[in-house]
Amino acid sequence: MSRERYHRTLADQRDRRYRSRYGISSEQVDLLRYEQGYCCAICGRAESDLTQGLVVDHCHITDTVRALLCTTCNAGIGQFQDSPDLLRAAVAYLARADELIATYESERDYE
Repeated sequence: MSRERYHRTLADQRDRRYRSRYGISSEQVDLLRYEQGYCCAICGRAESDLTQGLVVDHCHITDTVRALLCTTCNAGIGQFQDSPDLLRAAVAYLARADELIATYESERDYE
């Protein structure tokens, strides 16, 4: 197989994979990458710094593509069942935890 045909075959496989999994073309994925500045839509880490690159995030109920994320952020929102309410509760928990730590540290300083 010629090098040109090999690369064309890889591009075709990539396109078929995106179309079958998410209903979008590889060109649309590349446009999303460009529009997001080649960074994760949540944490902003650059695609070039990511071992696995950016992945397509989509709603598991509607199959609508939302954005491209790093695998860490994609797994994180998946663990929270894509629920804004659960994520808000987690943020509130972390804020309270920071307050408790600050209180503990200030009390410890007075001892």
